[in-house]
Amino acid sequence: MPDVPPGKRRRRATQADVAKLAGVSRSVVSTVINGPAAKGSTGVGPEAAARVWAAIREVGYVPNIAAQNLAHGRSKLVGVFTYEAIFPVESISFYHQFLIGIEQEADALGYNLLMFTSSRTSDGRRAIYLDGSNSLQLADGAIILGGHKRRDELARLATDGFPFVIVGRREIPGTQVSYVAADYASGIHRAVQALVERGHRRIAMTNSRSQTEAAQDRRRGFERAVRSFKLAPPDTPVLTERNPNLLGEIEKRQITAVLTESSGEARNVCYQARQAGWDIPAQLSVVSLGGLPGGTHHTDVVAELSIPRRDMGRESVRILADVIADPDGPPIQKTLDCHLDLSHTVAPAP
Repeated sequence: MPDVPPGKRRRRATQADVAKLAGVSRSVVSTVINGPAAKGSTGVGPEAAARVWAAIREVGYVPNIAAQNLAHGRSKLVGVFTYEAIFPVESISFYHQFLIGIEQEADALGYNLLMFTSSRTSDGRRAIYLDGSNSLQLADGAIILGGHKRRDELARLATDGFPFVIVGRREIPGTQVSYVAADYASGIHRAVQALVERGHRRIAMTNSRSQTEAAQDRRRGFERAVRSFKLAPPDTPVLTERNPNLLGEIEKRQITAVLTESSGEARNVCYQARQAGWDIPAQLSVVSLGGLPGGTHHTDVVAELSIPRRDMGRESVRILADVIADPDGPPIQKTLDCHLDLSHTVAPAP
């Protein structure tokens, strides 16, 4: 490129500049840059290719990465969409570790992340389909994150054949979808087993009344564990969370251990019990089953079945890459083991 006078901005070199210097057509330049796998490309001889690369170096041409990717039929963009407002998130957020895992694996696989945050309907709700068009199509595929999900839109995505993966198990009527979820059933089985081995036979679970698949999986896991260890149903009740008389119910039933659906409820149970003069965990063992964090008393550290959030984020990207590579293949559904830490609010049965 010619020298630029002081104060003037250098014009960005184009493929036309490269073609003119190399003495070839622009289509030849495009084929050399994008490779023979590019859509509609034909072979280029080694001499012409060498002239093109020499011209690229001389004029300082920088290929348009987006156009280059599109020439291969891929944008190398992975979308992250949520029906909830979760960006940006604090380190204590339920979603923080998911997003770290997503970013790490996207980087490892050479994808850029595209956050979809402004796809809203006229009533202010987020939506994938706006004016009948899939707003996620800028990306090769998308990861759907968050608790609230519109099943009608997810069913339509599946019908349209758009590659996507849900973080968390979701049942979509009439179709199967790809997802990565926490294996609550086996984790709760291990939690109940650990309590039984410490002499607990009266074990309760609290019910948040949530109807999400994760909450249903926790309850089913508890029911299976109760049957597996031959515990008596009257001694293993499911109690309502946020019940002002929850401690009274626990005392009346002589419960020695309680599993809560959320970390916040576990901390609240511990706080209320200590306020009432109970010794935690000598009189009552408390285990969180890895639900939403928070609660009134954040400083309490509780025993927990923790969700592998970062690993789930990473796995969601791996699954999505496989779905993008084989969009007509069967749905990929994986569950990951939860980590059980009983080092805080668990003790042998009194």
